[in-house]
Amino acid sequence: MEFDFGHLTTRSRTVAVVSAVGILAPALLGLAIGPWLHREFAPGTNGLGFQLFVCIALSISALPIMGRILLEMDSSERRWG
Repeated sequence: MEFDFGHLTTRSRTVAVVSAVGILAPALLGLAIGPWLHREFAPGTNGLGFQLFVCIALSISALPIMGRILLEMDSSERRWG
């Protein structure tokens, strides 16, 4: 990818918070909807395993998508706030 990470070293705390939220928010969403998804779509499988799968699937797909959105909007080096 053509994402330039050099300017992020001066804002390491902001980068860490945004990254953590970008992974934790989808994981929490997975925990919230996991029991319903399991009950409706995969009742014959292990409940905890299915819920962890949903959490991981949502979490690992969120971060690359956020990076791509920043690149597409030409906002990767823009200072916010």
